[in-house]
Order: sequence, then C-alpha cells, then structure tokens
Amino acid sequence: MSFINVAAAAIPVAILFAVRRLLFMDKKVKGIILKSLCFLLLIFNLIRYTYDSVIGTRMRIPVEFSAVTYFVLPVIILCKLNVFSSWAAYSGTLAGGCFFINAIVLGERIYGSHNAFSVISTFACHGILLFCGLVLISEKRFSKYTGWVITLGLVYTAVRTFLLKEWFSGGSGIFICELIFAYIPTRLFGKNVIPFYYLLLFVLVIISFKLFFALNEKLTKEKP
Repeated sequence: MSFINVAAAAIPVAILFAVRRLLFMDKKVKGIILKSLCFLLLIFNLIRYTYDSVIGTRMRIPVEFSAVTYFVLPVIILCKLNVFSSWAAYSGTLAGGCFFINAIVLGERIYGSHNAFSVISTFACHGILLFCGLVLISEKRFSKYTGWVITLGLVYTAVRTFLLKEWFSGGSGIFICELIFAYIPTRLFGKNVIPFYYLLLFVLVIISFKLFFALNEKLTKEKP
C-alpha cells in the first residue's frame, strides 16, 4: 500500500475528529472557520481554472461533480443561500466521501504519475468538501422535505452534463459522463444492459438519500 492510499484513509478520519471538535466551539468561531475554508476553496479554483483557460488552447470548464461542487458549495455558504444548504451538505459529503473511498482503493494507480502539487491540491479540495459537508450535516437537522432541493441539484448536474457533453467530444473518459450516459456498462455488456443499469443507478441514488438523512439524524445537534 502506497503513501497515497494511506493518506486517503487517514485524511477522512482526521476530518471526522476535526468536525466533532468544531461542533463544540463557539458558533462565531465555527462560522469563521467554515467560511474561510469555503473562501479559500473558491478562490483557489477560480485562479486555477482561469489560469488553465488562459494558457491553454481551450477554456477549461468544471464538469465533474466534484469540480462543480468546488464552486457551488462555497457560494451557497458564503452567500447564505440557506434554502440550498441541504444540497451543499449532500454534494460536499458525496463528492468528498466518494473521492477518498476511490483514492483508498485506486489512489496509487490514478495519482501515482501525477506531480506533488496536483495530488496535494486535489486531496485538499476534496478534504474541504468533505469537511464542510459533514459540518453542515452535523449542525442542522434537515427535514426530509428538503429532499426536493437535493433532487433539483442532481437534475441540474445531469442536464448540465448533457449540455456540455459535446464540448468534451462526447464526454468519454470523464467520470460524470461515463456515469450518466452508461458508457462503461455499454462497452462491457452491450446496449441491452442499459435499462438495468439505470434502474441500479436510481436505486443507488435513493440509498444515498437515505444514508444522508440517517447520517444527518445521527450527527445533528440542532433539533428541527
């Protein structure tokens, strides 16, 4: 097991401890820490995407779920768009959690050839997403009726990916495109498997909803 895999396992544990410790701090201090991290995440990625677009041959657009969340989550928190706070909590936790699970299993294979800055920045950005998502989940009990906000966020993600697909030559090799357009199962098993694939994807989304609200109920300190 490489250092990357070990780091991917250790960072979420450290984040969980940090989140639990933060919850017992003064509300104002919690707000400052959360907003500072969101500000850093937003500014860093604005600079990174602008820089890559300027020096590259084509404008760089965030399309992956995590990349979009780099911008959406900080905007929701910094602008106090409380009606969308459940989406910020869900997307941050989902993006960060799935990233670290993937990095634990395939970290060395995916990132072994990347330079140190790329690996550190990617881990840091996803760490902030996971941290912010867990803080939001732990601070406020979300009503199950806010599920419509999360559903709206997922629909927005799917529609946006569909509209940008041709920008990325069909989206092959981009995980969110592979996921939504069933490229991987189609290559492996043919087109007949597509209905079963989307049924499975729907079930996984429902499970993610149930896990989100169960985790929220377990961790929350504030009654609805």
